Amino acid sequence: MFAVDMCHLPATGGSTFVLIAGLFLLVAGVIVARWALASAGRLSVVVAPLVLLGGLVLAPQVADPCAPATTTVPSATTTVPSATTTVPSATTTVPSATTTVPSATTTTTSLVGAALTPTFGSTTATADGFTVQISNYSALYTWAGAATANGSVVVSGTGLITVSGVAAGTSSTATITTTRTGYAGGTATVTQTSVVGAALTPTFGTQTAAPGGFQVQISNYSALYTWGGTATASGSVAVSGTGLVTVMGVAYRTSSTATITTTRTGYTGGTATVTRTCASGGSCAVGDPGGGGGIIFYVDMNRPVGSQYFEAAPVGAEVQRSWVTGANQTAAVAGPDGTVIGTGAQNTIDIVAQSGNVAATSAAVYCSELVSGGQSDWFLPSKDELNQIFTNLYNVSSPLGGFSIGAYWSSSEFDGDFAWYQLFNSGSQINVSKGATIFVRPVRAF
Repeated sequence: MFAVDMCHLPATGGSTFVLIAGLFLLVAGVIVARWALASAGRLSVVVAPLVLLGGLVLAPQVADPCAPATTTVPSATTTVPSATTTVPSATTTVPSATTTVPSATTTTTSLVGAALTPTFGSTTATADGFTVQISNYSALYTWAGAATANGSVVVSGTGLITVSGVAAGTSSTATITTTRTGYAGGTATVTQTSVVGAALTPTFGTQTAAPGGFQVQISNYSALYTWGGTATASGSVAVSGTGLVTVMGVAYRTSSTATITTTRTGYTGGTATVTRTCASGGSCAVGDPGGGGGIIFYVDMNRPVGSQYFEAAPVGAEVQRSWVTGANQTAAVAGPDGTVIGTGAQNTIDIVAQSGNVAATSAAVYCSELVSGGQSDWFLPSKDELNQIFTNLYNVSSPLGGFSIGAYWSSSEFDGDFAWYQLFNSGSQINVSKGATIFVRPVRAF
């Protein structure tokens, strides 16, 4: 007998195992058939074909011994889930550091400075909101704001906050913020109530001189408001319950300006100024109204205090008179021969002292008895004083004081019969009879 390695036969297009099984069963069938013929005769004829047929039928059902084990044992890939499908890999279930932890350079900005928190000065209420100055304003930051009560906020380039659009008498809170690259943001709030009324602006009457200052009446005084004031030149201010302003502590003939204020809850504050005038004891200039209701015609600060300013009486005080009365018109007066500035007052005293002179017929006596503008220190001007009136008030492009084109008396005596006067139509100074009736304009010095 011989042996054949059937599992390594060349492939013929069919199953090697099926061929072997078929051959085996055929051989078995032949053997059985021969045995049946020998033993049973007719039975063998029946059984043998059945065995043969059974081998042919069963042959395809018998497993091929040469087939690999993978055909009878399920592979691990079909019955046992692989690690890649049942156990999530680290790359899919555990986020990597690069995806879950932002790097400092891409998601985090380092702060280099603390926040600038706004601070504010005093608020000032307005008709539709308020204003307030930022005390620590810096242009290095971006400033912004929002306000309640429908208010809008504007921050100027100098840090002035203006809140507007708020109804009258309504409280509004403004929230102000600061931002700057690399710095923490800052925020703060400020609140004020808008006003419900317009300001009361003080108005003033006529000033009057007072010791160490001046007084003036507030024309629109109201007790519903709180009144206050300050003054320049070291002055102090008092406002009475009737609205009389008194400024004190100011040096003689020194200008001072008083600032008067009004305040009232729910109203805009009012303010106005009043400056000490020449008439109320302030400094004077040619053309200024004087304290006696007249007009300043000469100023010399080098003269002694009390005679630095010269004032001509108002036109209403102008009259016509002879120089002296009656028989005195041909009699010399002892003393009135001064002609320079500053001698008119003494000349007048000397003429008044001459017996028989009366105000109705003597220019000097009329001047000495005049009371005008609350002042009673008037006199008849000397020759040079009268010329200053002509030069500074009359002979100018816009004459002041209401002077006539005619002649005016001076208090300077020429001799027993004549005295000096000045023609305003030409400016000439001439001596004329003391009995002539011509214009008289009183003056005073202070």
